[in-house]
Amino acid sequence: MKTLDKDQELRELQFLQRRTTLSARDFAARLLALNKRGIHQDELAEAIGKSQSQVSRLIRDAAKQHPADGEEKPAATAMELVRRRARGEIAHDQFVELLKTWDYDPSYKTEGLHDDWEFVDNSFDAVSDAWMNYDLLTDEEFEEIFAAVKGR
Repeated sequence: MKTLDKDQELRELQFLQRRTTLSARDFAARLLALNKRGIHQDELAEAIGKSQSQVSRLIRDAAKQHPADGEEKPAATAMELVRRRARGEIAHDQFVELLKTWDYDPSYKTEGLHDDWEFVDNSFDAVSDAWMNYDLLTDEEFEEIFAAVKGR
């Protein structure tokens, strides 16, 4: 029987909670953005299988979390920054500069078969994802960001 690494398990639990919270917040923010762009709440509700009143509450809560038009709320994680760039909400040059100076969390990995599947939203994993999966960075930009982060 394998011994329990309590610290590692608690750390993974914290990351899972943060990822779940960020996913729910991103989802609500997307509902808010689509509603602001003219998609009615009843259409959004039908698309996601919820009632209009549930969608209304999600949008209202997201509006409290997001600033008014013209103001920009800083991204909570590096992956949120990548998603914003993918949606065209951040200019490319600004995106690259933010990634160079971002305060990344360590990328905790287990010692098992699933190492390649683990992903930490606020780690350098997000930069790799932006480069490999989203095609938001050139090879040279990725190397520049890597060098800037490694140099700290």
